Parts: sequence; C-alpha cells; structure tokens
Amino acid sequence: MQESEKFLDQEQAIVSEQLAAMDALLDNLSPDQLCWQPQADKWSIVQCLEHMNIATELYLRQMEVVIPQAIAGGKKARGSFASGFWGKRLPKMFAPQSSGRIKWKMKTTNSFRPKADPTKQEAVISRFKDNLALLSRLVDDARGADLENIRIVSALGSMLKLRLGDAIRFVSAHNARHILQAQRVREAIENSPEMSMA
Repeated sequence: MQESEKFLDQEQAIVSEQLAAMDALLDNLSPDQLCWQPQADKWSIVQCLEHMNIATELYLRQMEVVIPQAIAGGKKARGSFASGFWGKRLPKMFAPQSSGRIKWKMKTTNSFRPKADPTKQEAVISRFKDNLALLSRLVDDARGADLENIRIVSALGSMLKLRLGDAIRFVSAHNARHILQAQRVREAIENSPEMSMA
C-alpha cells in the first residue's frame, strides 16, 4: 500500500520520461529507417508505436469515461492505494527489468498487431504522442478518484478487470517494454552500414 498522491506523482514522472525517450528515439530518423524491420518477423519502430497506440487506447477510452463518472458518483480519492492480485503481477511481467531483460515474452494477438500504413508514419507518431499527453491528463484527473474501486476492463476482456491505479501502472509498464524494443531497433539501424546511411 502506498500514498495515492505519491503513486500518481511517480506515474506522471514515468509518462514524462517516456515522452522524452521517444523524442530521442525518433530524432533524425528517415522514413526508411522508421519502417525498417531487423528481421521479417521483427517489428519496425513505427510498428512498435502503432502497437502501443492500439493497446494504450483500449485503456484510455475507458478511463476518459469512468474517471469523471466515478467522481460524480461519489467514488472520490482516498489517501492510499493498494494493488490487486493481477495489478501487482502484470506490470512486473510486462515491464523490462533494470538490466533491460524482458522476463516474460508472449505473442501478440491479432487484434493488437500493428496495422498502420507504413506511408503514414507521421500520423502514427502524432497519435502516440497524443496518447501519452492524454494519459498524463488522466493521471492528473485520477487524483480526484478512488484508485481501488474504479475498475478498468483489461486487454483480456471482462474476465479480468484491473483497479484504476493498476491499469495506469500497466499502461506505463507495457509502453516501457515496447519503447525498449524500439530503442533496440534504432541501435540495430545505427550498427547497420546500409541502414545508417538511409
């Protein structure tokens, strides 16, 4: 259990760090580099972004509705927040370890596979940044809400609902996983004589 305000301050800092990381990641990359896949079955940087867009928006759409509804209905902020069973485990499963290792690997289901037109890179990038900005706003809005008793349907469907605080934490962990993936693609680009010149 931790103080709600401290928890939300930490999440807000993570969102800011992720925005800065993406700005650095995308700096001076050409359209060809953004679409380059290290292997046929590995995602490009744009595909990583598009996957994050699809997954993040599942949670953001719900948060935009349930946070103001809950506050209006009396489910207002409490001083502390405790994660639920899956809220403790899912972020740890998805987030990279401090060493950069991804502990739990899984195949992405079809509904979350990137489908963006590779010629529309700017739209994908803009959408990603807009999503992080919206997440930042919703984290602030959540300061007035009950982080434990508001439920968000997870990507697994109604069979698994997360506490609002846990859903916020999961989105950050999932983004961290795929930002690291995109950073590794950039490293591969920089180490490729052919792509570093693209």
